[in-house]
Amino acid sequence: MPETVSPTDITEIAEILEDRKSKTQRIAVILGSRAGALFRSGNFYDELKLYSTRNFADMDERSRFYECHAILEDICRRRSMSIKELRSFIEEQIYTHCDVENHLAELVKDDFFRVIITNNIDDVLYESFKAVGMREKVDFVDCSLGVLSCADNIELILSQRKINICRLIRMAGDVGTFIGHLNRPQAKKAAGECVRRLLEQLRIRELLVIGIDLAWDQAILAALPSSLETVWFINEDDHIKDEFIEKCGNIKKFHYIVGPRGQCQSFFKLLYWNINPSITGYNKLIEDVRNDIHNMRIDLNHIKKRSEETNADIKHIKLQQAKLESIAPLVEGIFESITHLVEKDF
Repeated sequence: MPETVSPTDITEIAEILEDRKSKTQRIAVILGSRAGALFRSGNFYDELKLYSTRNFADMDERSRFYECHAILEDICRRRSMSIKELRSFIEEQIYTHCDVENHLAELVKDDFFRVIITNNIDDVLYESFKAVGMREKVDFVDCSLGVLSCADNIELILSQRKINICRLIRMAGDVGTFIGHLNRPQAKKAAGECVRRLLEQLRIRELLVIGIDLAWDQAILAALPSSLETVWFINEDDHIKDEFIEKCGNIKKFHYIVGPRGQCQSFFKLLYWNINPSITGYNKLIEDVRNDIHNMRIDLNHIKKRSEETNADIKHIKLQQAKLESIAPLVEGIFESITHLVEKDF
C-alpha cells in the first residue's frame, strides 16, 4: 500500500507538470481501454449484446464495456465468429470511431509528456499527433509490442536516442495480437511485465494512469515498476481506484481524481486549458474546426479502404466521398476566416 493516498485536482496536476518540465523531468502516461475507440463505439455494444444473456439496457456504458470483454473471450472460446470475422468486426469499430483527441496531443507537442503507453489497438493517438502537426520519427516514434520478444521490443524502443522525441508504445499490440491474447492471460501478463521492465530502464518515477477498466486492463496492474514513487490516478469509478491501490506495492504517493472529472476526454481538455489559461473562445473554435477537418480526411481514407476491401457499390462510395470532399474546402475556408479574425484581434 502507498504511504500517502490523497485526492488531487486538475490545477495541482497542471502545476506539477509545469514544474517537472522546468526541471527537465517528465511524468509518463498509461492510457487504459476507456480512453480508446472501442469504448465510445455504440455499434460495438449493439452487436455484442446479441451474444450476452444480460440486459444491456439496464447497464451504464462502463458496465457494458466491462461485460463486452467477457463476451469477446466467450466468442473466441466457442468460435461463435471466425478469427477473420472477429478481426473485421473489431477493425470496423476502431476505424469508425478514430476521431482525434487533440488536447493530449497538444500537451505532448508542448513537451509535457515523452512516454505514452496505451492499452488500445486503435489509431486515435497516432492520428491525434498528426493532427497537431507532429511528425513520425521526428517528433514521435510509434512502437507496438507483440511482434518481437520483450527484450527486442525494449532494445528497439530505447534505441531512439533523440532527446525530445515522444515514445508512443502500444501495449496491446495490433488487432491480431489483441485477438490472439483474449484467452491467454499469461500473454497479457507478459505484456505488462515487458512494460514494467521498460519503465524501469527509462527510470520513470512518476506515472499518470487514466481510463483503466478492470476487465480490459489487467495487464496494466503488472506494469508498475518497483522504482515508481508517485501515481496520479484518474478514473470515473472509486472502486477501481481502491483495487488499483492494493496493487501499488511500495509506491510512496498515490494521488487521485474520481467521478465525472476522471473521464479521459474531459480530463485532458481541462488540463490543457488549465495550462493554457489565455486560450480564447476563438482559439477553442479553431481547435474544433481543425479536428473536424482531420477527422473528415480520416473518414475519406476509411471509405476508400472499405471500397477496396469489400468491392462495395462504387457509385455510392464515390457519392459519399464527393460529399465529404465538397464539405472539406468549405470548412477549411471557415477555419481560415476565423484564424484571420483572431490575428486581427491580437
